[in-house]
Amino acid sequence: SILFKSQKSVDIVKDIPRDNKNSIQSILMIILGMILLSVGSIFIIESAVAIALYFDIDLWVIGIVMVSFATSLPELIITVLAIYKDRVDIAIANIIGSTIANSTIVIGFASLVKPIKLTLSNHIFDIYAVFISMLFLILITVTKSYNRYMAIVLFIILALFIKNLFWI
Repeated sequence: SILFKSQKSVDIVKDIPRDNKNSIQSILMIILGMILLSVGSIFIIESAVAIALYFDIDLWVIGIVMVSFATSLPELIITVLAIYKDRVDIAIANIIGSTIANSTIVIGFASLVKPIKLTLSNHIFDIYAVFISMLFLILITVTKSYNRYMAIVLFIILALFIKNLFWI
């Protein structure tokens, strides 16, 4: 976290009141949020499969478009609110942490439940898109160029990725 450590972030932490009642309430709210998220994820999966079957859409496409966007909404909200409150460190750390969690914890735990069988050669473009997205995340983070131009580049990458899903 050397990239983000600044006197401003240290001052913000010092200004947070240390109240046990608020800490317990915060922990309970996080637990409640996780429970609701777990229940919601069941509905998302069931609905995604039903939509895929109804419209005869490949489950891979539904997973990338519908499920991934639905599960990214909480991150989007947290990131936008953090930036709105001038907490860019939290916003970028959320994105990086989520990426690491998704590529390690989520895949690792899912593989423990049931081994993942996937033909990677069918998804080369997808792998390149992830790689390019991560390079831009690194570039944006290191150069601290959080601006509209980079946002447009990222949206172009997303548009090309979605176009590739439906037109290849």
